Amino acid sequence: MIDEADRRGYDVTTGKSYGCSDGLVLVVRGHPQELVFVEEQNRLTHEPTNAELEAQARWEWNRPRKWDYEPSGRLQLRSSHDAYSGTLAGDRQRWKLEDRLGHAFMKLEAAADLAEQRHQEALRRAEERQRAWEAAMATAQYRLIEDHRGQVLDEQVQRWREAQDIRTLITQVRAAAAADPDVEVDEAWLAWAEGRADRLDPVPYRIVAPEDPEPTGEALRPYLRGWDPYRP
Repeated sequence: MIDEADRRGYDVTTGKSYGCSDGLVLVVRGHPQELVFVEEQNRLTHEPTNAELEAQARWEWNRPRKWDYEPSGRLQLRSSHDAYSGTLAGDRQRWKLEDRLGHAFMKLEAAADLAEQRHQEALRRAEERQRAWEAAMATAQYRLIEDHRGQVLDEQVQRWREAQDIRTLITQVRAAAAADPDVEVDEAWLAWAEGRADRLDPVPYRIVAPEDPEPTGEALRPYLRGWDPYRP
């Protein structure tokens, strides 16, 4: 196996998995696959012992096992520790394991091709998710700025309206006083009100767009519709 792997240009190394230390690993087209040699077991009908029969008679639930297993002398080559998958070759009546190593390499190479397809598909999905995340982040930042500007504008409009209402009130009070001498007017209070209107009114001052808010992760989170602000 090692000689053929070298001939085909595959790296040969060791690895650890499932508690095995320094298992043989072939790196086929960039994808490592551990080789596991096992001896198959023959399954035989278990013949209960007298002790097992007595235990069953005493406790009905204590039934003897159905099968016994014994070494078969047949070797099997697998590409994993899973007994139900990854079988590459094995001893059979018509051939020996070493006669099927060519088929084993065909399966290893097919598995490597499949692993590469899955790897490329995973890369494609990761790239798509990255692009979608970046688009979501850009949209969230835009909405954050728009909401912030809208809040500032709403505050400016509210201050302007309040200033206009105060001035309208002052004008009405003075008009009422001019029309009726009995109307009592506190000019000091009206002067203070005028000053407050001037302080509230944004129009006389330079009205510019506010500074954009800092697009921190937590600031963007409400606009991301479930996306993580820190990673895709």
